[in-house]
Amino acid sequence: MTAGRDLAPGTVRDMVLSARITRHLSRVEPPAVASLGSSNTVWRIFIALSDQSSLLPSSLANALAVDRSIVSRALARLHALGLVSRRVDPTDRRQVRVSLSARGRRTLNDYLSSVAVAFAGAATAVDEFCGPQVIEDADARRSARGFTVLSLETSLNELAVVGSTVVRDFLDIEAEFGVSGWQQRFTSWAAAAAPEAPAEELAQDLGLDPSSVSQAMDGLGALGLLDRNHPDRTVRLTPRGLDFVRRQAAAFVAHREDLVRALTNARAAAATRDRWHRPRVSG
Repeated sequence: MTAGRDLAPGTVRDMVLSARITRHLSRVEPPAVASLGSSNTVWRIFIALSDQSSLLPSSLANALAVDRSIVSRALARLHALGLVSRRVDPTDRRQVRVSLSARGRRTLNDYLSSVAVAFAGAATAVDEFCGPQVIEDADARRSARGFTVLSLETSLNELAVVGSTVVRDFLDIEAEFGVSGWQQRFTSWAAAAAPEAPAEELAQDLGLDPSSVSQAMDGLGALGLLDRNHPDRTVRLTPRGLDFVRRQAAAFVAHREDLVRALTNARAAAATRDRWHRPRVSG
C-alpha cells in the first residue's frame, strides 16, 4: 500500500522527523516557567530581552508579531515570578520598560544550556532532516576563519518564527478537517509515512507514549480520517485522511527550506555553546 497519490514518501518522512525534533526540544522547559503554559511566547520574550537593556512592552509585541494583550499577560506572570523587572521610562514617565532580572538571566542561561544538550540528543533526526550535504557545508562554514555563528538565542528565535508560521498553516487545514491537537497531527503523519504499521511502531517512531497515540487514533477515527479496525492491529488512513496529510504536506514543503536553514543555524549555535559551556573535568 502506498501513502497516496502526490504524497511523496520522502516528504512525510521529513514531517515525522520534524515531529520527533519538535517533541525532543519541547521537553526542555525550566521549572521556573513550567506553569505558564504558553512556552513559545514566553521564550521568545526571554530571547528578545536577552540582548536588550530594556524594552517597552509595545515594542516587544511588535518585534515578536504577537498581540499586545498576550505579551502583557505573559510579562505580568513573568514579573510575578521575579524573572522580569519593570521600571518607569525616564524619558516618559507614563511608560514602563521591561528587562530580564538577574534571576531571569540565570533561568535563560540554564534553559539555553539544556537546549544545547537537547540538540545533541536530537542530532540524528536533525541531520537526517537537513541532509548530510547541508550539515557538512554548515560545519565547514562554522570552522572557517572569520565565520560567526549566530547566538543560540538568535537561532532559537529564528526557529520559533519559522515554526509559528508553519503551525499557523497547519491549524488552518486542521480546522477544515476537525483535527484537534498536535498529537492527532503527528499521528496522521506517522500513519502516512508507514502505511499499515502497528500502532506501537508509530508511537515509537514519533517518540510518544503509546497511550497518547492511541487516543489520537481514536479521535482521527471518529473524524473518518483513519481506519484501525483490522485483525492485524495495523492502522490505515482513509482517503479523507490521506487528503488531510496531503494538504499539510503541501504547507510543510512550502516552508521546508526555511526550516532547514533555521535548524542548521540552531544546531551550529547549540554545538558551539555546548563546547564552550561544557564542564571541565579535573584530575
